[in-house]
Amino acid sequence: MAKHYLIAASVIAFVIITVAAFSLVTDALLQRQILASIEENAESRAQIWKERLFRALPSAGELIRSGFGSEEHLQRLHDPLVLGDILHFEFFNADGKRTFTSRSSTFDMGEALAAQENESHKHSFAKAVATGKPVTTIFHEHAYQSSIERYHAISETYLPVVAADGEVIGVIELYLDMGHFLETLEGAFQFVGTITSIGTLIVVLLPVAAFGLRTRQVLLADRKLLELTRFDQLTGTLNRNSLSEFMETYFSSHDDPSGLGILFVDIDHFKQLNDRFGHAYGDQVLQHIASALMKSLRGSSDLVGRYGGDEFIVLCPNTTIAELRKVHQRLAAAIAARLEKDDIDHTISVSVGAYVTTRSDTERLALHAADTALYEAKRRGRNQTVEYAPDMEVAK
Repeated sequence: MAKHYLIAASVIAFVIITVAAFSLVTDALLQRQILASIEENAESRAQIWKERLFRALPSAGELIRSGFGSEEHLQRLHDPLVLGDILHFEFFNADGKRTFTSRSSTFDMGEALAAQENESHKHSFAKAVATGKPVTTIFHEHAYQSSIERYHAISETYLPVVAADGEVIGVIELYLDMGHFLETLEGAFQFVGTITSIGTLIVVLLPVAAFGLRTRQVLLADRKLLELTRFDQLTGTLNRNSLSEFMETYFSSHDDPSGLGILFVDIDHFKQLNDRFGHAYGDQVLQHIASALMKSLRGSSDLVGRYGGDEFIVLCPNTTIAELRKVHQRLAAAIAARLEKDDIDHTISVSVGAYVTTRSDTERLALHAADTALYEAKRRGRNQTVEYAPDMEVAK
């Protein structure tokens, strides 16, 4: 049974670890997908802005290449209609020299501008020039310790500017506020992640539930088998093997086995009862005696078992002869109740041999003493309890 509990605990631990690992993997994949979606959206918005810029300002290419332009064109680059939803932008020529920087009253780049000459900037710029394709990086909040934090997420996109002959003449660096888009995606993907986790949990728990059901069936089967091997099926008391195991364990584990009270119980004239009233009534008598014996016990430490046929044994560890007398007195009172079944009204009686072990006893000697006392009870006329005395050996 312990083995089944260990397996069940292992399965539960496996399920918890699997679900936790799946949740972590799912969350990582979703975060990766969110970033990829933000990058794609940021590049799309940047491309649209660049096209709008060149329609509004055809000379933008020359400004990017050389940094020179009319005052009117330079002013138009600061026009809110041109800026649109762009937080900040800069022009760089093909050599990486900054040729224009926008002015924004709402966006303070702080440390971001100071970091433009770092390796990340150089790498993104060079990649955009070499591939002719946009290069985007997403910054979450706290990426920079400045007012950039309030935007939650910002995209930085390097847009290559290609002349009609295919030459890359420069790069536009754009900063976009992606906070709202990020929040929308996180809400959507969180819902998807929750549904996915629940679905996975259900899929994992189905076989676990089946295993749990099977484990319970096995446990019940084991318990039933245990009852078959340990208990007498008719009376519900321990069987002879269980009594023998207890006695063997008791005497092998105690250097001083004294203090084990033994009541050897035999139903008076049981064979005649069977012959006269039938075996069904005999079974009822056995159940009646077993119930009376169990009611007479002092507590969970005391045991009662069917030793064979119409014989029962009561074992009371850590007792004295005075305490054992109280047990067999309660037994006599419980058995004295009349048994009525199928119009049969009969008073049952038993003969009992009582013995409390001493230091020098063995299992065989203890059972022999209780059996000798039982024999003496029968010799004296039955329906009584007799305590063992050494002189009974001579009489027997």
